[in-house]
Amino acid sequence: MHTLEICSESDDDELFVATIDDSELNTDEWTETINVNDVPVNFQLDTGAKCNVLSLQKLKTICSYPIITKQVSPLRSYSGHIIDTVGVINLRCSYKCQDHAVKFHIVDHNVQSVIGLGCLPGTHKIRINKTVAPVVHAPRKIPIAIKDKVKAELGRMEDIGVIFKQQEPTQWVNSMVTVIKPNGKIRICIDPRDLNKAILREHYPLKTVEEVISQMPNANVFSKLDATSGFWHIQLEKPSSKLCTFNTPFGRYRFARLPFGSIPENCV
Repeated sequence: MHTLEICSESDDDELFVATIDDSELNTDEWTETINVNDVPVNFQLDTGAKCNVLSLQKLKTICSYPIITKQVSPLRSYSGHIIDTVGVINLRCSYKCQDHAVKFHIVDHNVQSVIGLGCLPGTHKIRINKTVAPVVHAPRKIPIAIKDKVKAELGRMEDIGVIFKQQEPTQWVNSMVTVIKPNGKIRICIDPRDLNKAILREHYPLKTVEEVISQMPNANVFSKLDATSGFWHIQLEKPSSKLCTFNTPFGRYRFARLPFGSIPENCV
């Protein structure tokens, strides 16, 4: 028998979770087993999810007397479906000899457990030379063939909190750049050439390949890693976010995360 204790806490923010399924895991999904309160749980790793999800059924197998804080934060899937939550709970997670207290949103459905990627701690500030005159770009034309794809990608980026609609005037407005990836999907960036001229660089010394190789003379195994949307894990503070406003045929948006192509990304 399991007893649930639910405390009350108000929070009406809607959180985005790209994939929540009522079925078992597909073999193609990226999964990892993580110990939650010393109980092994198989999680789907969802880099687009803004939160971590655990089913109430699974929680009862982990905790005999879980204390759930009631929090009204509905989850929204990629397809737009709203999923109500029971509340939130902090649980101890262990992975590769590291322990962390992790916040989970509890769902009263038999769904796959999900670990979201989230953001790195803290926010990044872009420092500007105020003697440089701001530049405002008009929206660029988009080929008709990819217009719907661009609009859909903007919507997806807004859903996962990478960009936000910008209604107020901003001094800087950059152009949008769309790139078609080899898989046919759209990558949206900004053209920061004018903004980069005004950014004060931190000039962090980056090591050369030769310097790195000299420090591992006995290494035998080498791996090449490609971080998916790596810079999106770095949050911008609000004034810096406004510097990364960009124009589109669908209105202005601003990056809430560090965009590709800006000078600071190499030094952060």
